[in-house]
Amino acid sequence: MKTINELTRFDFHDSLIESMEYHEESNKLTIEIDFCNWKQEDYRDEDEETTMMYLSFEDVTDFIMPKVSLNSDEILEFNILEDGIEITAFNDVENVSYTFKINSKYAELNKEA
Repeated sequence: MKTINELTRFDFHDSLIESMEYHEESNKLTIEIDFCNWKQEDYRDEDEETTMMYLSFEDVTDFIMPKVSLNSDEILEFNILEDGIEITAFNDVENVSYTFKINSKYAELNKEA
């Protein structure tokens, strides 16, 4: 698992949150994301435009699940803070934007959960 600062190399804007799974007993959170490859600096024309990816956090010290029914919610902002990450997303079914924070110093983006 890497520090959250290593996520600065990715552009999460426009990627879609498909699901979230928080395990309070183990302090782990996994967010399934339809990740926009085309927004990344190393994107090439022959690459797939999007890929299902998993953003996993360990040692989560604070997290409250958003009170919306997740439905391909578009990531509008992805901010790395001193003590975690703050994500703002838009849910077009409920026509609402929401922000949630994940307090963790360790995260990793992978193709497998």
